[in-house]
Amino acid sequence: MFERDFSRFTQLLDDAFSLNPNWKPLGANGKALFFRALELYPFDAVSKAMTAHIRDPQRGKFQPAPADLIAQIEAAQGAAGRPGVDEAWAQALAAVDEAETVVWTEETAAAFAACRPVLNTGDKIGARMAFKDAYTRLVTEANRQHKPVKWQVSLGTDAGRRTEVISKAQVAGLLPAAQAQALLPAPAFREEVDHAGLARLKAELAKLVPADEKMAQRRAEKIRAEQHDVATRKAELAQRVAAYHGGKHAVAS
Repeated sequence: MFERDFSRFTQLLDDAFSLNPNWKPLGANGKALFFRALELYPFDAVSKAMTAHIRDPQRGKFQPAPADLIAQIEAAQGAAGRPGVDEAWAQALAAVDEAETVVWTEETAAAFAACRPVLNTGDKIGARMAFKDAYTRLVTEANRQHKPVKWQVSLGTDAGRRTEVISKAQVAGLLPAAQAQALLPAPAFREEVDHAGLARLKAELAKLVPADEKMAQRRAEKIRAEQHDVATRKAELAQRVAAYHGGKHAVAS
């Protein structure tokens, strides 16, 4: 909220506290402290939080304190699937380490970009306030427009942490499997040699005869078979000739 919101904020307190006769109206100092406690949040978010508190069957019985409204605001953020402002700040701080991979929402990334110049000066408290202000405004606007939460990945230089963080985000359902796998390094395949199997394979390969050598063997076998047939026929013919001449000599005698 801004200073210009103070008047309508105090009117909101007066109106809300008038609903229950047991609730005590705040003085000027109390209203100022209440305002300072909630100034990081937009007025619309505070107003909705007050309404949610009053409607709550249990909490609505008690006079609201700043912490009650903050709880309502962060619950509304969480209901849309977005982390509360403190959780988002913790995620953003992790991104300071360039080695660290961070999975965060669009609003967290944008709010961190807004507060980064302050953080770079070393003013962590001022950076946190700037972050919470920007984040709350962004989330409130996203919820008003009914925008679904969108998670992003800021890749760090540490490959091991990158794999761990992205894998956890996938398991948690923050990242689709296809997106997570695309960001992970390709699996390293290790070649394992089965020496005994390799020896058997070589032995079997040694038994194999090339196709051209097989054809040569077949031709040689065919030639040998033909030569054997020729030799056999010649031997049979020679025997017949010898028998024929032997018969003629016997007749002549």
